[in-house]
Amino acid sequence: MKLRHHEYTIQLERVDNMILVIAAMEEEYQELERLMENPKKIMVDDIKTHQGKIDNKDVILMLSGIGKVNAAYSFTTILKKYDIDFVVNIGSAGGVVNDHHVEALDIVVAKKVCYHDVDLTLADRKPGVLPNLPQYFEASLHDDMLKKLEETNLKYHYATIASGDQFVYSLDRVAYITSTFDDVCAIEMEAGAIAHLCHTHKIPFVVFRSISDVVGKEDNNQVQFEEYIEQASKNSALAATKIIECV
Repeated sequence: MKLRHHEYTIQLERVDNMILVIAAMEEEYQELERLMENPKKIMVDDIKTHQGKIDNKDVILMLSGIGKVNAAYSFTTILKKYDIDFVVNIGSAGGVVNDHHVEALDIVVAKKVCYHDVDLTLADRKPGVLPNLPQYFEASLHDDMLKKLEETNLKYHYATIASGDQFVYSLDRVAYITSTFDDVCAIEMEAGAIAHLCHTHKIPFVVFRSISDVVGKEDNNQVQFEEYIEQASKNSALAATKIIECV
């Protein structure tokens, strides 16, 4: 199959055991692209991707855009073109103040993922639950992946990641999320949709985030985010390479 994008034509390569890495932001995408072997740009419809290798494994790196709808749309577009065997979702997130003692630039690895902005409680459903779906989407993580992360010397936490279409900065909102959902350590905007689709399509997945800001530790989380996003993206890319070694 050939895709035409502007002035060039690219042949899609179909391989067995394809790993899809999803990044929401350009900063996160570019850091992992630098670590790929022989990356080749491929526009899949209007979705930016690079195809190459990491640890001699076939990888597609995809730029999803920010938010759950963008993540679902871009992921679905890729699934129409490729058979994906494993998904790694990387990026940045806001941390919360709790017993994990999360700090900026720490890594949070998802034990499970939930929607913090889904509310059908009036329909007698638990918070975060959509019809015929679980409250939490369980990640496909194993001990070897955590051991590989330890090689990076990055501080990491193994906990719940909560998703919603909000840049959360309100302490009241954080208090709601952490009191409603189990062991939330990071809050972001894409993982729920990606985990949801992986659940639907029965694709194993891993989600992790590098913390770019911690709600409640700074007066202005946007300033903290802008200060740390570059290093957070580098940490996220490095962690992704270690996870991929174990896939």
